[in-house]
Amino acid sequence: MKKIILGMLLSMFAASAVAEDAKPEALTAKHFQVVPFCTVATGEKLDPKSKDIFDELKVTVTAGRQTRYRISGKKKQEAGNLEGRPVLHTGKLVLVPFEKRSGKVTAKLPTVVDVRFYFMCVELPQNKLQTKNIKLEKGVDYTWSAETKDGHATFQVLNGTKVVDSITVPENQAIGFGFAATVRWKDNEADLAVDFDGAGK
Repeated sequence: MKKIILGMLLSMFAASAVAEDAKPEALTAKHFQVVPFCTVATGEKLDPKSKDIFDELKVTVTAGRQTRYRISGKKKQEAGNLEGRPVLHTGKLVLVPFEKRSGKVTAKLPTVVDVRFYFMCVELPQNKLQTKNIKLEKGVDYTWSAETKDGHATFQVLNGTKVVDSITVPENQAIGFGFAATVRWKDNEADLAVDFDGAGK
């Protein structure tokens, strides 16, 4: 009887160890990649070191017991520069490595056409992005999840049980994922907070 109980305990311990190993890596500041983002190049991960590239909105990252980032601020310039051409809807994108994660996303200022837009993005090889423009209402705590299954990687945003939008790509193509915000006119503002469930534990 003792041997049976010991065997059960060892099995439970092994299963627990496997579950622990399956947890995503705790996020630290180094995992967050902040890059410029604009609506005329939603399929590209832009280089923040490009000559004279625009720098609109700010990003603050908190990593630890509570892990989150916030894209916020007021537009400083009427138009920005991208490879020598003027661009109007500009802002920031934050990416983290694609692993099984979940959390919530809240817009303190809502989506408004020709004022501010919010986006969900999946990073692909060769600095490419797959992007969806998502309409977010003010103050609603939407949930999001990133997961892989049957060879596919899916990033989705939900309002309750309703899917707001989702992006699915081959699992071996998913490098990172995250959210972006853009603003159109000078003095337009955006404010987007993204929280991670248990990411810093």
